[in-house]
Amino acid sequence: MTISPFEFAYSDVNSNPLNLLEELATTRHWLSDRIHENLMILKAAGMNDEYFLQLEWDDEFNSLQLSTPLNIKLKDEYISAAAELFLKINESLWIGHFDLSAINKQPSYRHTLLLHTVPSPIAIEMIADLAEIAVTECDRFYMTFKMLASGDIRSQEAFSIAMFRTEGEA
Repeated sequence: MTISPFEFAYSDVNSNPLNLLEELATTRHWLSDRIHENLMILKAAGMNDEYFLQLEWDDEFNSLQLSTPLNIKLKDEYISAAAELFLKINESLWIGHFDLSAINKQPSYRHTLLLHTVPSPIAIEMIADLAEIAVTECDRFYMTFKMLASGDIRSQEAFSIAMFRTEGEA
């Protein structure tokens, strides 16, 4: 079946990708909590912390937004350094970006997928890949944000540390 540009793969209530993601979470033994029809939280273990991936489905745009707030709060005096750091980090990312919540001053990894013409089996794999990317990027920059929050380093040092790649694990 070919979908025209004006038809949507998720045009009825039963096609909410969170329904499929709920099934995938069960089969992969991910902890999940369906807050309501269009909002789900997945709990994922990373190397540095446990992350709560918030997935919100938007019927109007047939899009899925992923937001992963880090359990790190920045003090007001570090906000300008954080903004400079976010600019550098986001320039290095291919998928998603980090931003800072104005309310609770927590860094978050975010990305939105437009799924209006993506068949369900492909969409669920895209969402699973995005969840893994989110955890990887949160792990990659976690200690950088943690050090910035404690005031131990400036943004340039934090960025250099985050961009330093090692081979293997100790």
